[in-house]
Amino acid sequence: MKIVPAVSLFFLPLLIAGCTAVEYGMNDSMPPPSAVVETAADTDGWAAADSAPTAPAAGYSGSLPEGNRFEQQKGRRMTYTAELSLQVDNLPDVLRKAEELVKAAGGYVQESGDNGGILRIPVEKADEVLRKIEAFGTVGSRRIVGTDVTDTVVDAEIRLNNLKTLRTRLLALLEKSDKVEDTLKIEQELNRVVTEIERYEGRLALLNNRISYVTLTLRLNQSAPVVFVPKLPVPWVASVGETGKLPSPNGRKNMPFDLDLPENFAILASSRFGDTEQLYAVTADDCVLRLTRRPNLEGASLEFWRTLARRSLTEVNRYRTASETSVTMDGGDEAACFEGFRGNAGYLLYVVRPRRTFCHIPFGHRVCLIEFWGPEETYRKHLDAVRKAAMTFEL
Repeated sequence: MKIVPAVSLFFLPLLIAGCTAVEYGMNDSMPPPSAVVETAADTDGWAAADSAPTAPAAGYSGSLPEGNRFEQQKGRRMTYTAELSLQVDNLPDVLRKAEELVKAAGGYVQESGDNGGILRIPVEKADEVLRKIEAFGTVGSRRIVGTDVTDTVVDAEIRLNNLKTLRTRLLALLEKSDKVEDTLKIEQELNRVVTEIERYEGRLALLNNRISYVTLTLRLNQSAPVVFVPKLPVPWVASVGETGKLPSPNGRKNMPFDLDLPENFAILASSRFGDTEQLYAVTADDCVLRLTRRPNLEGASLEFWRTLARRSLTEVNRYRTASETSVTMDGGDEAACFEGFRGNAGYLLYVVRPRRTFCHIPFGHRVCLIEFWGPEETYRKHLDAVRKAAMTFEL
């Protein structure tokens, strides 16, 4: 059996007591493993729990500063976190591009969701990558926080070195120990020291990772889609397809143009407002025939009015267009004919651009509309008669 020098046995209790002091000191300054948590809300949780002060060294939001926003200060160890909120037109596409940028820079995606994620970017490339991501949309908010963890790193390194020195001494004592009781005590203390070394090495690796990589929490918001609101250059065309309230009956038969009215259509009212003339004829089963004459615009062809009428029916009044044809009236005038349906109602439209000019008509040419609508069942009942009547058009 080996003889252990008396001085070694004398100092063993003191050595063990010293190890216990390291344990308490570590527990006072370092959190338990459960505190080592990386979240978007507290990316420096365990470092912040250290007894050493870790007040934010830099935090700002708003206007974009010049220079590198993640520059490491000489002689200091900094961790950086960033939060960025972007308003974007295509959320999935921007998220994909942002993740690709981070990976190309040597970073990685820590968390990814439908509306953003947590991205880790090498600190030396973080400013460049962040500026590129910001260009993908409109910045809603931006916040960058730098935390000085120099004291935490130095303290952890000192404690780790002390623990490694203590491990070396314990191994030397274990080598010389020849008593079972002493050997068990040394091994127990050695196991504890080894465990603490591994914990400190893990903490330092985590802290160095946070120093080496900026943690970016990216939040993307889908911009409201741009809704096109039709703006027809001739406002009255938007009324093509309207089948609303009928005028009060006045029984006057002031025809805007010559047309043989279909059988069983009674004249409800006619009116004139400036250069616009209009007549309403109705059936007893809720069908309406409206005749309208308006002044033409200089240079406006039938194709011009055809295009506007189509837009009014489909974009403004939301008809399902069943047909669009060109027809020639019995008198030789050309017309564009539309038929559409909306709900349980049918609608028929003739847009006529007469080719003839009469000197007694102010402002020359006219645009004439023949409109017919009603519940689909009765609409179809009168449809053929209305089509035949439309062909009798004469200006």
